[in-house]
Amino acid sequence: MKKIEIFLLLFILIFSFGCSSSSETTQNNTQTSEISYITTNNLKVTIPSGWKEIKDNYEQIYELWLVNDNSNASISFIPIILNSELMEKSETEKIELIKKIITTKRQNTADEFELLSEQNMDSKYYMKSLQFIINNSIQNSIIFGDGKKYYECLAYFNKNYQPSDSEIEELFSIQNTVVQSSTIE
Repeated sequence: MKKIEIFLLLFILIFSFGCSSSSETTQNNTQTSEISYITTNNLKVTIPSGWKEIKDNYEQIYELWLVNDNSNASISFIPIILNSELMEKSETEKIELIKKIITTKRQNTADEFELLSEQNMDSKYYMKSLQFIINNSIQNSIIFGDGKKYYECLAYFNKNYQPSDSEIEELFSIQNTVVQSSTIE
């Protein structure tokens, strides 16, 4: 009985350390600019000025969750895991499949859903951008991957906040810059 308890304890410890995301932040403060980076197990992201990382203690689906200093906007990175059969498909097929999964999931879980636009993006990664409205809230999703690992980067405003058009444009621009500067490791 004692051996089983020791085995279970070791298993839990190994599992918890193996699943925890290690993050390190590097800051370079100069008089003119501040550059911060956050590194998770598989992703290195530039944190824009006026933003900070917070931990996802509720849903635990985000590999990285950034919130602006006003706490009214978020940019989150959600890992997408494809099985070996799907990994055999072309990059275009994988991105299209991920898009279908994301839009179907949102349609099924939201009271109101409308896909406003989708666009392929030029980048060092395979990318597609989707803009949609969920329950009267505009959101932008960028799907990107390096052929082995894939992420959804989701930018949105908090439920009770009504952003102006310029704030929406600024958030989506910041999101694009963050994704373009990210590195999948």
